[in-house]
Amino acid sequence: MTPPGSRTGAGDAGRGEHKTPEAGLPRNAVALSTPQGKQCIRPGCGTAVLWQVTYGQLYDQDGRPYWPQVWGSSYDVCGPHWEQTRAFLQAGVPGITVIQRPPPKGLRGGGQHR
Repeated sequence: MTPPGSRTGAGDAGRGEHKTPEAGLPRNAVALSTPQGKQCIRPGCGTAVLWQVTYGQLYDQDGRPYWPQVWGSSYDVCGPHWEQTRAFLQAGVPGITVIQRPPPKGLRGGGQHR
């Protein structure tokens, strides 16, 4: 699987990718926030965005960089595409932490999830 918003593993700055020099996240963490009025970045999806996913520095079980091209980037994704990405990250990045800030309206919780 290529990183979210990617056709060939590179970011897609024209469709919902937001690059920041420092994501400010701990190692092996991603942050979720809730953008308003956008569409999923996945090509052909067009579904309303549920999450904006921001990637910190990720490493696989052997300590090798994992998806370094998305470190410090944020991508707008719908619920089903987030679930697909989350499952892939959990399989490839041991101990991945998901930091939810703040939860979408109607959902309880927030904070960190493993």
